[in-house]
Amino acid sequence: MLGHVLRNCRRILREALDSGTADQLGLDRGFVVAIPSYHPPVRRRSPFPDELAQALAHPDNLRRMEEEFDPFDGGLRDAWEMLVLTGRRVNEVLQVRYECISRLNGLALFWHDQTKVGNYDQAIRIPDRLFTLIEQRQAKTRTRFTGR
Repeated sequence: MLGHVLRNCRRILREALDSGTADQLGLDRGFVVAIPSYHPPVRRRSPFPDELAQALAHPDNLRRMEEEFDPFDGGLRDAWEMLVLTGRRVNEVLQVRYECISRLNGLALFWHDQTKVGNYDQAIRIPDRLFTLIEQRQAKTRTRFTGR
């Protein structure tokens, strides 16, 4: 509420200053300029609700996406599943290295760089299903690379 009042007061006084009305009323320019501006707090992005994440990762929806948008198997579905299952940023998923997965004491790990915040070579636990999916994508990439 206070931010709304400050924003409108500042707007009215600045218009008065620009139009010359402030001088006619005897308002000091320093007073008008000193009114603080209000910047609403930036809301952080919330994670997907569980129901939405489940719908995004549902096999029927993934199959449809693959058929309609990635008929040549370029990895769109795999990238999408990685995004949904890891919660990482698009850039972090699309720029992973070939050797982006490993196992530590039997736990599947996904290695990535968090370039936005300057954290490099970070690992998070991932489901075995995603680990297998990435292994399959690596095999496809290896086959295509050697084929060229």
